[in-house]
Formats: sequence, C-alpha cells, structure tokens
Amino acid sequence: MKRQKGRLAEIELVRVLTALCVVLLHTLGYFQGVDAPATAAHWLDQILIEALRFSRQVFMLITGLVLAYAYRDWSPRPADFWRKRARGLALPYALWTVGYLALSQIYRIQTFSGSWFIVVAGALVRGDGFYHLYYLVVTLQFYLIFPWIIAWLRGIRGKRVVLLTVVGVGVGYTGVMAFLATHPWGLGLSGGSRLYALAERVYFYRDRLLITYLPYFVLGAVAGLHLEAFQNLARRYRGWILGASVAVGGYLAERWMTRVWTGRESFDTFVTVFRPAMFFYSLAMFTLLYLVARRLAAARGTLAAALKAMAPYTFGIYLLHPLVLFFLEKYVLYAFTELHPLLIVPLWLAAVGISFEMVKAAAGTSLGCALFGLKTPVPSAAPAGTFTPNLAPVEQVR
Repeated sequence: MKRQKGRLAEIELVRVLTALCVVLLHTLGYFQGVDAPATAAHWLDQILIEALRFSRQVFMLITGLVLAYAYRDWSPRPADFWRKRARGLALPYALWTVGYLALSQIYRIQTFSGSWFIVVAGALVRGDGFYHLYYLVVTLQFYLIFPWIIAWLRGIRGKRVVLLTVVGVGVGYTGVMAFLATHPWGLGLSGGSRLYALAERVYFYRDRLLITYLPYFVLGAVAGLHLEAFQNLARRYRGWILGASVAVGGYLAERWMTRVWTGRESFDTFVTVFRPAMFFYSLAMFTLLYLVARRLAAARGTLAAALKAMAPYTFGIYLLHPLVLFFLEKYVLYAFTELHPLLIVPLWLAAVGISFEMVKAAAGTSLGCALFGLKTPVPSAAPAGTFTPNLAPVEQVR
C-alpha cells in the first residue's frame, strides 16, 4: 500500500548546497580557461575545482536516496514510474538539448556535420548537447532500471546483510575506480579488431554511462530505505565525518601539489572523478553537507530562508545556469583582459541569482513545466521538516 511521506527538509537543502557548488564549479572552469597558466590565480582555480569535484557524485547519492525513500513501502509499476519521469526529466532534457545545440551553432561553439536531425539525435543519445547535459543521460539510465533496483534492495533484510551489501559495493567500486584512474585516456587495446574499437569507444563515453556510477545511486538508495539509521549515524559520528572530510580533502590537495603543481601531470588528466580517493571524498562530503543542512533547516536567518526558497527550482537552475554564465562571460566579462580572482564570487552569485529568478518566473506556467519539470503551480514554501518528493524533479541534478 502506498503511504504518504513527510518532507525531508535536510535533503532539499543538501541538494541546494550542492547545486550552488555545481554553479561555482562551472564558474571556475571559465576562469581556469582564461587565467594565465602557472600563475597564482590559475593554481587557485585548480585547487578549488578539485575541492568541488564531489558535486556530481553527491547528486547521484541524493537521487538514489530520494527515490528509494519515496518507494520504500511499495513497489512502483515500471510503466507509471517511467511515464512520470518522462514528463519531469526526458522532456526538459530534449528541449534543452535542442536549445543548447542552437546556441552552439549560432555562436560557433561547436562544429556540426550532417543533417540537423542526426545532430540532435546523436546529442540526445550521447548527452553532449552542452557540457552539463551528460548527467541527465545517466539519470535516465538509472530510471530505466530503478523499479528492479528498489525491489532488490527492499528484499535485503537485517542490519548485518545491509552492512555487508554496503561494504561489498564500496570495496568493489574502489577497485573499479583504481582501474579507471590508471587508464585516463583509454584501455590501450591493440590489434585493430572491431571488438577492440567498440570497447575503446564505450570506454571513451564512460562518464555518461550508468554502470560507471551505479554504486553511488545504490548507496544513496540504501540510505533512503534506512533513512532513520543514516540520520542517527550521521549525528552520532559527526566528528569523525568532519575529520574524514578534512583528511581526504587534504590528501587530494597533497596529490594535486605533488603531481600537478610540480608539473609531473596535466590538470586535465589529474582532475578526473574516477579515483578511489574521490569516491571516499564524495561519501564524506555528502554526509557533511547533510549535517550542515540540518542546521540550516532549523535556522531562521536570511541565508537559510534564501536557500530554502531555491529548493523547488534547483533542477531549473541546473539546466539554465550555463546559458546565463555564457552570456555573462561573453557580454560582461569580455572587456577584461585579465580576470581577478575576486570576480569569481560576483559571477557565481549573478549566475545563481539570475537563473533562480528566471526559473521562478516560469513556475506556474506550461513553460515552467516543459522546460524545468515544475509542477503547476509550485506551492509556497512549506514549514521546515516537511518534503514533497515530486515537487520538482531536482533529484536529477548533476
């Protein structure tokens, strides 16, 4: 039997905080491409980008958690589940892919060959209509198998079996990350056979294949099915969680200094998320952000109120902010021959604020539903401590 869930204010705020990190990450990407190499500003860009590389994985954990929590007492019918997600994610994904491809063609950001239909179809399959859309392809893949994932996880009973499942997934995935980290550009297969070529092609697109990220979704789903236990563990071991976050973050910073700052390795190769340390860093940051969100959920200040107000619009902010950043960079920052690091914060806040206001303006309209997956109308802010899982499909954000 279906049972109504209460709202999870902390998870909403984790999602908002991580979305802000995503926008900041993309803002830093622009500075990193403009700042002169081997300068203090360039090094600052890189270390901040490295520190924020948890955002993609944290949203995967949130996706698994929110969906598993919503369906932990009953099994969704695949057809109904997919129909709802098609409205909430697939339609906005298709529309924004076309929009960003048009932007790329107008401003010559990318070069296309072949018919427009082939270009759009290929971008939809690959998720490369713009640099942030790959994540939606991964999420759609997860939606395809979620009804069976949740059925499998709900069948796992007993604390010891659940713990063994989590440990097994973690250990296995650490091994996979170690393998991926040692093959940053390809598998290195030789022989020239079609099978080898296919394997290399698939490996090239590993950053948009569900199989590469599935443990994040699964671990998030385990947390959603056993949410009270996750919350209790996070509160009980908050000191250890903070220490782990600092320790792993310090290790990543040391690796950056040893390998990138010294010139032994290019930043583009080093910064991949497919590293064992990044796996543990993402888990630690997810739990740490949850602890921060608990405080914010109970707070009444201006900052807390602003973050809570963003919660229904996170998915829209994610979809829209690269467009806002593009025009800010092209028509506002174009006059600067050298970018000062202090400009990072204004550009970041401007991108967040403009995106938020535009998505909010579209809420309650058919345009908001089609472009951002918003329900019509978006309800006013609910009291802290409540959550409506289908308020907006923001669990799909990067």
